[in-house]
Amino acid sequence: MRRTALILLGLRWLRINWTRKGINAVRHERSLRTKSQLIAMLYAQFSGARGLREIEAELNSHAGKLYHLGGCPVSRSALAEANASRPVEVFSGLPSIV
Repeated sequence: MRRTALILLGLRWLRINWTRKGINAVRHERSLRTKSQLIAMLYAQFSGARGLREIEAELNSHAGKLYHLGGCPVSRSALAEANASRPVEVFSGLPSIV
């Protein structure tokens, strides 16, 4: 017994329109806002965190408090990318705590 598929080419709304253009999908970006990066790095400094994994775990456990600060939970990859790509001069205008 053979099964056949019925292809309805006569109905306009069922047609697939093929174009030569590329796919216009939104590219996934792991961008981290400067404020969230600053909050994460300050938290790491004050808590004595020794690595990105520890920073991520501790910040994720305080997600509700981060919301009130205006920050968000960060991933290790987003934080690493932000630390590598964002120049330190962005934070140079902050007052010194020392």
